[in-house]
Amino acid sequence: MPARTKELIESGVPVRYLFDIVLKKKGLLWDEQLKSIELKRIISFDNLKNKFFLYFDYPSTRLISVDNLQDAKKFLLSVDNIMLVSLDRLEKGKKYTIEIKARAEKGRSSMPFSRLVKFFSSFGFSSKTYEFEFSF
Repeated sequence: MPARTKELIESGVPVRYLFDIVLKKKGLLWDEQLKSIELKRIISFDNLKNKFFLYFDYPSTRLISVDNLQDAKKFLLSVDNIMLVSLDRLEKGKKYTIEIKARAEKGRSSMPFSRLVKFFSSFGFSSKTYEFEFSF
C-alpha cells in the first residue's frame, strides 16, 4: 500500500478498492468471456473509535472492523475463494485464462473542508492486468 494511500486512509477519507476479475475460454481467433465480476471493497478509519472499517460487497455484503492497518490490509487485499463458474461449465482439454486488475479510488469524505485539501485531489491508481492461464 503506497504511503500516500495510507495517509489518506488514516485521515478518515474512505478509499475504495476495485478488483476486476474475468474468466475467458481461449479460442482460435478470439477468447470467449465466461464470467466477469467486480469486487468492491471500501476501507475507512474512524478516529474516535480508533478502528478501521472494511466493507465487502461480494460474494456477500459484510462490514468488519479491525484495530490496525496491517490486519486491515490482510482482509482488504486478499482475493481468494471467489466462485466464478461451476466446474461443469468448463470443457475438458480446453485452455482458460483468469485476468485480475486492481484499482483504488478516493471515496467521498463527510468532512466539510475536503474540497480544500489539494493533497487528495488527484488520488487514484490501478495495477497492471495479471493473467493466469490454465487447462482443464
